[in-house]
This record gives sequence, C-alpha cells and structure tokens, in this order.
Amino acid sequence: SDDISNKDRIKLQSDYLQSNNSCSIVGGYIQEFDKSNSLVKKRIVPITHNEIIKKGKLIQPFNHVTIMFKRDCYLKTSGYGTYKYIEDYNLYFNFYIKGYIFHNLKKVLVNVRLPDKGIRKTNFNYLIEELKLQFKMYKNKYINLLQLLINIFNRLVFRALPLKLKLFITNKFLRNF
Repeated sequence: SDDISNKDRIKLQSDYLQSNNSCSIVGGYIQEFDKSNSLVKKRIVPITHNEIIKKGKLIQPFNHVTIMFKRDCYLKTSGYGTYKYIEDYNLYFNFYIKGYIFHNLKKVLVNVRLPDKGIRKTNFNYLIEELKLQFKMYKNKYINLLQLLINIFNRLVFRALPLKLKLFITNKFLRNF
C-alpha cells in the first residue's frame, strides 16, 4: 500500500504487451527505499525470456509488484493457486507450464518501501510452501533432481541463519544495483 508506481509504468507495460503479442507477462526493476524515504537499492531482474527461465529455477525471477499480464493467459492457468506466501512465484510457474513468454523492462517501474526488519519471508509456513513449489517444479521437469536438492538445501540453510546474516546475504547477493 505504500509502494509508488512510476507515472509512465502502465503505459510502458501496456505498450510492450500490445507490440509483443507473444509476451504474456512483463515486469521490470524496482527501487527500494527505507522508512526515511532514502533510496537504498535497485533490484535488477533478468530481461529476456531465456534469462528469466534460468533465474526462475533458483528464485522468483520477477519483481512481482511490477508485473502486468494478459488476462486471457491468466485465465488459461491455475493463476495464483492456493499458496498464501509464494503465490507470485507459483503464478510465474503456472505461466511457464503453459509455455507463455516473459519479459522484464530494463527500467525501474515501482519504488518499494523496505520492511522495518529489512527482510520478509522468514516464517516456517513460507518455507513449507517454497518446498512444495520446488517439488512441483521437479515433477513438471522444470528443474532436475540436483537442482531440487540444491534449492531445498539453500532454503533450509537460509531459514536457519540469524536475522543479521540473512540481511547480509539478501542485500549482498539477492539484490543487485
């Protein structure tokens, strides 16, 4: 509710989807800001379909707050599904299963306020949903057995870390300038 879309965001994305008929989801970069409204970091995501597919095998390849998708494509998938915590990652995967094409614009589309703790998604229920989605990805042959085991290991280890170390890893490796 306190995120701020850039003024030309909707037009940029709508124009992109209309001029690229094969694309079903388009997103972009976000700029994070803190409680003092200071800009902190830009979260850069992969741009091309193939880069997005590759990144999606490890983590959610979109800044979900930025995505725009075609309604008719959404209706042909199981949408967000029943997940409560990782519904955005599940939506992406459901679009992937249908063979839809993805793109991220090389532009900041939304300014996003960081949570007070500086990190989200640390509870046990979030982990359980992540693991379920990893098994769904494996079952649908999106990831192989080795990637499944690596993803499970990474998520289990990350959840066991102290908050300060999670913050360091998130800011150093999971967010880019």
